[in-house]
Amino acid sequence: MDVKQVLSEYMEAKNLTIQGFSEKIDTSRSTISQYLSGKYSGNIGNIERRIEDFLKSEGFFGAAGTTEIHKPEETPGIFITNDVKGIIGICRSCQNEQGLGAILGRSGYGKTYALKYYADKPKVIYMECDELMTTTDIITYIEKMLQLPSKDTSNWDRVNRIKDYFRSRHNQGYLMIFDEADKLLNKYTQKKLEIIRNIYDQSNVGIVIAGEPQLNTQLKKFSERFANRIDMAVHLDGLNREDVERYLCKYDITDEAMNEIVRIATNRSYGCFRILDRTIQNILRVMEGNRITLEAVEIATKMML
Repeated sequence: MDVKQVLSEYMEAKNLTIQGFSEKIDTSRSTISQYLSGKYSGNIGNIERRIEDFLKSEGFFGAAGTTEIHKPEETPGIFITNDVKGIIGICRSCQNEQGLGAILGRSGYGKTYALKYYADKPKVIYMECDELMTTTDIITYIEKMLQLPSKDTSNWDRVNRIKDYFRSRHNQGYLMIFDEADKLLNKYTQKKLEIIRNIYDQSNVGIVIAGEPQLNTQLKKFSERFANRIDMAVHLDGLNREDVERYLCKYDITDEAMNEIVRIATNRSYGCFRILDRTIQNILRVMEGNRITLEAVEIATKMML
């Protein structure tokens, strides 16, 4: 495995930005950025020797040229931020402990992105809610996910069959995720959430609800019994500078462009992961040459509403 690949894996495992790594070997951020993107015009042999010596001292480069990467317990195939760690952590806890958890964060903060990733795990049911759903729709969806036959009986009977399924010793360890749960709640629709609460109260299943920050207020106003049962909650903070720099670590980018993208992505009024991703996609469409410049960033941002 070559030095560049080992370096990329080391930075991923340690959650390091280009700036963070460059400081470790006392070189400039632009040198490491250009090296990783294949645009370095200096003496590659010299820079690779410095990188390799450092990686060996960290135990990340074996004597025979093989990597010895000490990765975290779980290495998701998604971009890891503190928010993503919180989402995955609360899902894991609720599944293992049959708990009730809430995830609160603005649109674009990556809730759905992370929840759908976790939903690929065994015994996880994911539902994306909307305003048009009825209590019957929710029951039918859960039956479908559990492969239970939908019988022509009352909703009360169908919910009891779902609870019996989760109570069975053969079906322990399930988690149900209700994304955009704030869309289920207003003063006329409490019954939708009461169905979920009823299943949780009388069966061995973990539940996570996710939605906009106002979900917290909605729960306390329209479904206090549900709110009182929440064991744990995570409030998403959005991206920080380190997140953005790690996301851009494989691009050749000027300091001015980096600072502007960081400003956009971390803005507390509109910044979020979705804005960051859209900005980068627009930059790649308009950039001239192989380096991201401030001019390319400014053009790209004008392409968005």
